[in-house]
Amino acid sequence: MSLVIKAAADGMGISTLLRSAQKREPGILGVPFTPPQTMSFSLRWRAGEYLSFANKRFVDFVQTTDIFKKESARGQRAE
Repeated sequence: MSLVIKAAADGMGISTLLRSAQKREPGILGVPFTPPQTMSFSLRWRAGEYLSFANKRFVDFVQTTDIFKKESARGQRAE
């Protein structure tokens, strides 16, 4: 159990957690944000630096998989 989850479970505060983390920890109550909140993520690496074959494959996977396509400001997938 992470320190953040343990602190929340022990009544020492609150935290934002992924739903999956909340579900696997007894004693943690989850209250969803309404409307749901989203985060933007990006992959970054130093220009000109070596990328392993596995890293190159992962970058290619992220760039070509629909689930990672950029979303519009309204939370709808961009065409």
